[in-house]
Amino acid sequence: MLFLLLILQIINAKLDRSKIMRELNRSVYAYDGVDATDPARYLRDYLWVKSSTVMILDGVVVVDKHFIHYAATQEKIDKHLAFVTSVAAELPNAVYQFSDDSTGVCHAGDPCLVIAKSHAARDGVMIPNPYFANVDDWRDFRAVLQRAANARPWEHRRKRAFWRGSISPHDDKNHREADCLKNFGSFARLAAAAQTLAAPHEVDVKCLSHAPPLPCALRKDPHFCDGVAGAPPQNYTEAIAAAVRHPEKITAKAPSDQVDYAAYRFLLNLPGSTHGSYSWNLNHLWSLGSVVLQWDMDAVEFYYPALEDGATHVVVDAETLAPTVKALQGDAARAKALRDGAREVHREVTCPECLAGYFGDVLRAIRERWGTARLLDDPCALRDFFADPATAAAVGCDGLELVEIRSAARGKLEGRDQGWRHSLGSWGTRRLRGHHHRGRTHSETLETASHYGQLTRARMDAKPLYEAFEGCGWIVHHAGKLCDAR
Repeated sequence: MLFLLLILQIINAKLDRSKIMRELNRSVYAYDGVDATDPARYLRDYLWVKSSTVMILDGVVVVDKHFIHYAATQEKIDKHLAFVTSVAAELPNAVYQFSDDSTGVCHAGDPCLVIAKSHAARDGVMIPNPYFANVDDWRDFRAVLQRAANARPWEHRRKRAFWRGSISPHDDKNHREADCLKNFGSFARLAAAAQTLAAPHEVDVKCLSHAPPLPCALRKDPHFCDGVAGAPPQNYTEAIAAAVRHPEKITAKAPSDQVDYAAYRFLLNLPGSTHGSYSWNLNHLWSLGSVVLQWDMDAVEFYYPALEDGATHVVVDAETLAPTVKALQGDAARAKALRDGAREVHREVTCPECLAGYFGDVLRAIRERWGTARLLDDPCALRDFFADPATAAAVGCDGLELVEIRSAARGKLEGRDQGWRHSLGSWGTRRLRGHHHRGRTHSETLETASHYGQLTRARMDAKPLYEAFEGCGWIVHHAGKLCDAR
């Protein structure tokens, strides 16, 4: 009987995870001119970019101080490092360049690990977006979402498509071209919100005001982007015009906690508001027992190759959103199949072990493609490589201030700003042991968090290696100890 159930699960599976691995391999082997026979030469060219290089060596995560201290998008950097440190013990030795740009732009060397792409053919190797963060926190929060989903039977859920988030007007006359070129996401959000007025029985999409109690600030000029070459279509329909005239009608009265999404049968994912790429809102939608509606867009994340329109989700746009919801309201069997498909994404793709396993696969793939394992896994060879003056000059060791990113799990939840410390010169081991902060101490349940990531059990800090070892000295010292122990 157990064997039969397993066979039925495989037959009914909606996900083909091999597509994720095929895309990983395609992106890794898309780089031309790779010579895997000379990893030393490759690493001299690849290292070190202060703002993007990450090294994982025997479970230790090392970056330059610049990577964490001067980043323009500090939150994404912090969350990526929270993810990496939470799984570092399971990862192979590796070095990589990391880009936190939502569209996949990367100005470092090849290969570059990116959190999303504006289109699938873009260069870069995709990894989980940083908003999954610490995998232990993510495991806890998924349990919270599951409890919220189980507490809301399907028949008691509201029958509309739900979304909450920001809409940026992108109407700066001094930066008209730039604002119009990146407005795909916010325009999609506006078009979806307009359907709240046009089809109120099917759609509940509202924006969050940046200056409550005032309504959301929306672009009033329908012709603002006329004539801007390369700008996505931004035609104001009558529904959009009505929303712009009455922004208060599409402005939410208050933010919604992620657990509150379980009150709805249909959950909509829209493009990001800044550049129209991925939205981290999608991370948690798969876990709520609802039908996932994905806006029609070119942006992709690492697991999108395994998704299937009509099986794991439904693709919609401004014209099809309301009719799709109306059709699903009257088709319980199809809605059930889509809910099962979303639940499979929850189980097989966004689970903590799935994210950690895929990230490990990425690092192993680039190690194999560029042949770096032979150097990184041989402590004697690694010591000699970084001790070589020619390497030190090529890598720029003299200008580096390396730090070790440390993470310590603890029982109590704290606000993220208390959980992450860039203490550097004032660093001490006591910071990872105690609760030395003046911030609010939260209760022991993740339900108190209005959004995932506000609370964490991971006390993180940056230990300055440069105080005891100049430049690349810590790498030489660490590898040398392992070499001598052989």
